[in-house]
Amino acid sequence: MKKKISLLLFICLIVLTLTGCRTKEISVDTFKETMTKMEYEVEEVEEGTDVLDKGYVARDKENNYEIYFYKFKSNKDARRVFNSAKNYFEEDIEGSYVRTIIGMVVFDKYSLKSDGKYQVVTKVGKTVLYVDADNKYEKDINEVLDKLDY
Repeated sequence: MKKKISLLLFICLIVLTLTGCRTKEISVDTFKETMTKMEYEVEEVEEGTDVLDKGYVARDKENNYEIYFYKFKSNKDARRVFNSAKNYFEEDIEGSYVRTIIGMVVFDKYSLKSDGKYQVVTKVGKTVLYVDADNKYEKDINEVLDKLDY
């Protein structure tokens, strides 16, 4: 009996470790290249902040939504921006909603569908990906997130 419990705990630990290690931080250059290949218009974000290392915004062909990708100078700054975005989304909730929260050691993801909007913020290491769009673009946005493994 004790062996079965130990084996079950070991299997759970391996599953959690593998799912947490799956997502790795990508560079801003990888984001730019991937989005360009997916035919998004990509431009550098001109933010006047000393905590931001570099950032890009990608727009779909029809200019319906934007996907922001930031690389911060520290993990702490990325965490702060992730939490601020999450709080902003929470303040925006009206009526019924669907919320998804995933938290791992190096990976955090928060998504919200509410009042016709689809909002996502993902933090991996020192990077943050941010989307605030109409929910009719959810499928397209999720294709991008899957491609980036975010």
